[in-house]
Amino acid sequence: MEVRRDTPDPEWDTFLETVPDAHYQQSSMWAQVKAEAGWKAERLIVYRNGEVVGGCQLLIRRLPVGGAIAYGPRGPVTADRDERALDTMLGALKHLARQERVLLLKVQPPSDRQDMRTALECQGFVEGGLAIAPTATVRIDLRRSPEELLGAMRTNAQRNIRKAGRLGVVVREGSAADLPTFEKLAGDTGRRQGIPIFSLSYYERIWQSFAPQDKARLFIAEHEGEALASVFIIGFAGTAIYKYGGWSALKKNVPPNELLQWTAMNWARERGYRYYDFGDIWPEMAQAALSGDLSEIYGVTRFKLNFGGEVVLFPGAYDYGLLRRLTPLLERFDPIVNRIIGRSV
Repeated sequence: MEVRRDTPDPEWDTFLETVPDAHYQQSSMWAQVKAEAGWKAERLIVYRNGEVVGGCQLLIRRLPVGGAIAYGPRGPVTADRDERALDTMLGALKHLARQERVLLLKVQPPSDRQDMRTALECQGFVEGGLAIAPTATVRIDLRRSPEELLGAMRTNAQRNIRKAGRLGVVVREGSAADLPTFEKLAGDTGRRQGIPIFSLSYYERIWQSFAPQDKARLFIAEHEGEALASVFIIGFAGTAIYKYGGWSALKKNVPPNELLQWTAMNWARERGYRYYDFGDIWPEMAQAALSGDLSEIYGVTRFKLNFGGEVVLFPGAYDYGLLRRLTPLLERFDPIVNRIIGRSV
């Protein structure tokens, strides 16, 4: 096996598309988005007999003094469960970290790779409580008919879909020209819920990176010509992910959100995606749902669970570098650190 750093973007992205649990955050398209925010992408690729069998894309940012920090969301990625390829990859990541004077390297394995834990620990990585990607979600298996998908939803979701249609809510596919509308709706939601608010230029960067590759979609729910809600979808490697959303909270008697998600799910199903992923839910609520205790589940998490999907837990982050022992302290500053490394974006 050999490790290279010069793999062209198309070759890497094509490989990722063949790996069932690969994520868009490992793609060259996401690297382009993060480059505008000051992150340099470094990619290490493992070849076996001339073919790509694994790799990891790191995002690196220089610190004002002392070195750099780096993270690899949903990586490393391997084509199979080849332990040798994984060990080769992890060794190369550690070497790169030393070359780049990385004080803290965080990686968070792909969604279905809980098995990477042993290999990471054997290579000196320690489990860190501060995640760099979601650790829980609700995922819909789209390999069913629309009737089966609708029938799996809870009663209130079905009812609101029918009500929205009866009241004349129309969901249309958006374009780049609709991004200002989306940004306003997302901003309204962020201010109500106290979650991060991003600029129009940020959404435009994502659109410009993913839409030309046919991997981004915008859906807008309107009532009597007024935009009430919108969702931003990124599709990659068999999964369509509900990345961002916004709702004006106007016209309280007109429910647009269930019909909006239902339209996005049907679009993903028709395009051949295997899963529709709701992106993120609170890990504590995910654990409660898995145990059958729904009494403490509320808000956005309850909304997502209403669509009848499976609660899925993802691997957490693992740390390497001089600062890896300080991650318990960093957890006290979780919102600040998340903002810096881009976990919430």
